[in-house]
Amino acid sequence: MSNKLLIAIYIAILFSTSIYANGDVEKMDKSIEIRLLDESISYPNPLPKIYEFNPAVFVGLEIPLKQNGRHSFSYRPNLTLFYHQSWEWGIMLHTDLLYRYKMKRFGISPSLGAGYGHDFSLLPEYIFEDGEYVKRNPFGTSKLSFSFGLNLEYELNQKSNLVLSLSQVAQVPFSAYGSAHQFLGLGYRFKLNKKAS
Repeated sequence: MSNKLLIAIYIAILFSTSIYANGDVEKMDKSIEIRLLDESISYPNPLPKIYEFNPAVFVGLEIPLKQNGRHSFSYRPNLTLFYHQSWEWGIMLHTDLLYRYKMKRFGISPSLGAGYGHDFSLLPEYIFEDGEYVKRNPFGTSKLSFSFGLNLEYELNQKSNLVLSLSQVAQVPFSAYGSAHQFLGLGYRFKLNKKAS
């Protein structure tokens, strides 16, 4: 699958989510979410001696679509960078659709997303071509990504929340080992101030 096709699919997803916004969206606050994550292909791992930390960073802009009391819907274009020590590093550009339910200072928000991923192997890779092994393209592999996530939130004040997140990302073509990426992390979500009219 070509890079141009994957980027076009991502732009179509981003555009299609934005057209469902209602007229009240202008009155609602956008927010930025930043998370520090650990990327893995197997959770949980109870053995610290064989466990390796694989750092990842998530940055997303949450844009509201609809709000009704404790319930709200939004979409979130986001960027994730990850580094898996024994495997690869990569970048993911996604758009997630979120549902949030708020209970006083606590909130829960499942999400579904799709987007573009690009992975770079840390080790030399070879493919079998015309009867011999040839070194694989050093510019990485383009992938179509699908994600499912769950955030647990605690409201620190009216403008900011502490976020605990767990998400899974499956990619096509499949990632090594035939497993989904899993991200576990802690983050911070803060509302952007609306300009006075």
